[in-house]
Amino acid sequence: MSKIVNINSELINFYIVLNDHALEIDLKNSDRICYTMMDRDTINKFISSTDKDQFYLDNIKSNRNFRSEITLKKHA
Repeated sequence: MSKIVNINSELINFYIVLNDHALEIDLKNSDRICYTMMDRDTINKFISSTDKDQFYLDNIKSNRNFRSEITLKKHA
């Protein structure tokens, strides 16, 4: 079962681990993005990282091997 995890972050409102290979991230000033085709190790490292913003930028957002899809477009 997926669970929303709220975090204290400059970029991220919350994240949801959908399964062993998918992660949904709700960004504060942008969209909600679902990343799929991820490896379990990256998801676990994201969950345990002390700086989720930096880990997200360096290891998830910049990784072209992960598929990403905007699941909710926030309006300005």
